[in-house]
Amino acid sequence: MPLVCEVKLSKTDGVVVTITNADGKITQTISADGSTLKLEVAGESETSTFVQTAESIAITCKTFTLDAETVTVTSTKDTKHTSSQKFTVESTQDMALKTSTNLNIE
Repeated sequence: MPLVCEVKLSKTDGVVVTITNADGKITQTISADGSTLKLEVAGESETSTFVQTAESIAITCKTFTLDAETVTVTSTKDTKHTSSQKFTVESTQDMALKTSTNLNIE
C-alpha cells in the first residue's frame, strides 16, 4: 500500500498535510491556518471531519462511537439531544432523571 504524502507550508494559509492512499481510495488531510484546525478523512462514498477553533469543536461523520469507563457531560447553558430516527437510553443498573424545576413530557 504505497502512500503519497504532501506538505504545504504558507505564511498566509498555514499548513496542509495530505496523505493519499490510492489503493484504499482514502485521502487524509490535516490543515491549520492560525485559527482553525481541520482533520478530514475522505473515502469513496463517505467523509468525516473534525474542526476545532478557539470557541468550538465540530465533528461530522456517519457513525460516532465513544467508549469510556466513565463519561461526564456538563453544560452551563442549554443542552439538546435530537434524533431523526429512533432514540434509545438504556442502563443495565439503576437510572435516575432529576430536575430542580419542571419536567415536561410531550
